[in-house]
Amino acid sequence: MKKIFLMRHSIPEKGDMPNERIPLSEKGKALVVSKRNILSKVDRCFSSPYRRAIETAECIADHPVIVEEPVSYTHLRAHET
Repeated sequence: MKKIFLMRHSIPEKGDMPNERIPLSEKGKALVVSKRNILSKVDRCFSSPYRRAIETAECIADHPVIVEEPVSYTHLRAHET
């Protein structure tokens, strides 16, 4: 049986920049690294194009799939092994 985990990006930095460019804070990076073992057997990792989401996904998976449009069941099926 396949499992789907939904995870929000980790803790972002505070700053005056466009929302999609806000990176993870040092605390956010440490938190996602601490959760890496829980998600170590993830087959596929999808991320929004927001910088903090990509940084979170890259801590969990070697090659996260960056999704530019809303995710649909068809999109997920296209990346099945």
